[in-house]
Amino acid sequence: MASSVETRLPFVDYKLAELAVGLRYSRKDYDSPPKTWLKKAVKDILPERVIKRRKTGFSPPVKKWTKLIFEKYGNMLKDGVLVETGILSAKGAAVLAKGYFPKNAVAPLSYKALVLELWYRKIKELTPR
Repeated sequence: MASSVETRLPFVDYKLAELAVGLRYSRKDYDSPPKTWLKKAVKDILPERVIKRRKTGFSPPVKKWTKLIFEKYGNMLKDGVLVETGILSAKGAAVLAKGYFPKNAVAPLSYKALVLELWYRKIKELTPR
């Protein structure tokens, strides 16, 4: 959850959570659908379309973000530390610098190589000679 896009600040109060959990099984309506009490509590504040809306997921535009990252930083692989040290061949680095993103990939090799390149550069910069 440290890097989640969810924020539930109104429900962070542990006393409120304990109260809700404790009440749940002491009431006759303990087996009602999830969030029934919450929906009743906000029915005068939120429009019905919001209260009755189905849950939807969030899919970040990872391919678009990766493409933009490679447009800005991809060329760093071509003449980078990974080529200089022989970890990547110049030919391999040129291919990876294009930011190829295979279908169904979460973190393609090209992205991992770029992150490694940037990390390695930072380490070299911080290491006293």
